Amino acid sequence: MTDTLSKSLKSTEHELSWASRGLKGNSAEDVKELCDDIEQFNQLIALRLEGNTINEAAATAIGIALEKHSEIQRLIWNDLFTTRLKTEVPQSLIKLTQGLMTNGAHIVEINLSDNAFGPIGVKGLESFLCSSACFT
Repeated sequence: MTDTLSKSLKSTEHELSWASRGLKGNSAEDVKELCDDIEQFNQLIALRLEGNTINEAAATAIGIALEKHSEIQRLIWNDLFTTRLKTEVPQSLIKLTQGLMTNGAHIVEINLSDNAFGPIGVKGLESFLCSSACFT
């Protein structure tokens, strides 16, 4: 059991990392390269976006790119909303996760630490966390 858990938490060749690139996603155009990478990635199990910042428009584009990846399991999105208003975060989270609720994904890990969005941010995750994507 411990070995299985340990293997599931390690990085693999099935992980796309855009971690700490300082991406400022203020539009779909700003995240086009990321979206292209997501769409072209074969067997995307984990997506690391920590250390960047996105708004609703960028989140919408990323969410659309994620729709084709029903195999995704790990969302490493800590420190993703730096410089964003707390009121921006809920809609961004809704847009990021919308396609995952309908594409058959089964998420086993979501890391949203260091986002400091508080209860208002959780509202953006409510539907996602209650969906079959989060109950495997």
